[in-house]
Amino acid sequence: MRKNSYDLVPYPTQSHPAAHVRRLEAVATLFGMQPRPLADCRVLELGCAAGLNLIPQSLELSQSDFVGVELSQRQVDQGQSIIATLGLDNIELRQGDLLDIDTSWGQFDYILAHGVYSWVPENVREKLLSICKKVLSPTGVAMVSYNVLPGWHCCGALREMMTYHVSKSAAPKEQISQARDIVRFMTEHFPADTAYGQVMRQELEFISNADDNYLYHEHLEDNNHPVYFHDFIEGAEADGLQFLADTDVASMFSMHLPAEARNALGALPLVKQQQYMDFLTNRKFRSTLLCHQGVPVTRNIGPEVLRKFQLSLSTRPEPFQPSFDSKKPLTFRLGRGQIATDSPLGMAVMEHLSKQWPRSITLDELHAASIQRLANLGKRDESFDHLSIDDTAQTMIEIFVSGFVNYSVHPPPVANLVSNRPLATPLARLQAAAGMSVTNQRHENLNLDEFSRFLVTLLDSQHDHKQLLKKIQAAVATGELTVPQDGQKHRRVDQAHLNSLLSNTLVGLCNISLLKA
Repeated sequence: MRKNSYDLVPYPTQSHPAAHVRRLEAVATLFGMQPRPLADCRVLELGCAAGLNLIPQSLELSQSDFVGVELSQRQVDQGQSIIATLGLDNIELRQGDLLDIDTSWGQFDYILAHGVYSWVPENVREKLLSICKKVLSPTGVAMVSYNVLPGWHCCGALREMMTYHVSKSAAPKEQISQARDIVRFMTEHFPADTAYGQVMRQELEFISNADDNYLYHEHLEDNNHPVYFHDFIEGAEADGLQFLADTDVASMFSMHLPAEARNALGALPLVKQQQYMDFLTNRKFRSTLLCHQGVPVTRNIGPEVLRKFQLSLSTRPEPFQPSFDSKKPLTFRLGRGQIATDSPLGMAVMEHLSKQWPRSITLDELHAASIQRLANLGKRDESFDHLSIDDTAQTMIEIFVSGFVNYSVHPPPVANLVSNRPLATPLARLQAAAGMSVTNQRHENLNLDEFSRFLVTLLDSQHDHKQLLKKIQAAVATGELTVPQDGQKHRRVDQAHLNSLLSNTLVGLCNISLLKA
């Protein structure tokens, strides 16, 4: 690793939903483990940067202990300043080298290593897996993310083009500028009518829109070592660890593949199955969960397993109107994906989950609400008494394997209604005031517009809606805040517009689970 490169160019620091201990606890429970409950656990993050993945977790889980280690003193100082401002006493960020971590650090129930493994020398990669073995508690879970082949072959080619073009003696800012130059050149001149050009253009488009700091550390650092999944697992097994799952469990299923491919893969051992799926999908990144060898792991996801969780949709569907009288399938669009059903129960389940979003509910609550919805229709000459909770569970499993379900043993505290005195977390208010991306209660990063950012700074439960409106009016009057209206920014807007904007923004913030219940 280039000396002090992360001090010279701090890595973009933010939360990562896959690197929240809630995800690790849920996946471990799904596969039959009994991980340490979140209310009383010990967490270690390797390569924590400024701690903005770890700090939101420590704020929420105040009875648990969090330790982050980071090589860059500059980023540690930044994180420690945030911790001091928030008055947190259950988190510690340490400046240090992963090579210095040993058993004197104690045991940890959860270990997080997002964006480290592929970006360090071989001896540090080996040490990282050794840490996961030596300081992980007997029922602990470790998360390690890394670039994988074959998908990273194309990215690696572009990285080599950039490193060839960039002057190694130039300052980081100039290196980034030079890298942007070659990216623009290639974007303009790659042949559009060839398969090679089309593939490269997709990668170039992503790089062109990437943050400068991300581009520097992902493509210009000395170390970036993608690996095949099976090689990573072999290394983990050599250290006494076993593959538990991917943090994105839905990505482990072969449902999107043709039936012939599913049948062929189904006969293979799990690791080989996953490797061949990487071959087929050209996967380039993984976030893998590991546990100790010998820990029993079960792979059957049935109705009884889902009753251990609280459930929600991963994304709120676009507006829809179920027609329970029609046999025509109804398609629900969620983000970039979609799922279709012609089942009245499936429609009732999706409708109720959408109304509850982003709140989580139990399978029993979902079943009762869905059956009641069908019973109240009064439009079909059909009884739904035969539908059991297993039927609702099977419907949820179908949604689950499509990747549209969040499942938690201990769900995040979120609201789906706006209270009279709204409350955002202290961290969200601090981030909004500092112009940073904001971490919501689901551990997602939100880039807010000027109006939303100003509003979030006021959400301390001390202001009701009338008081919030007065604060906004005063800021508009002094020019501190400009409000969009008809696509333009104006200092003077009428009260009706401000009131409508306030209400709509509060609802929007609530729906993205920024507000606590």
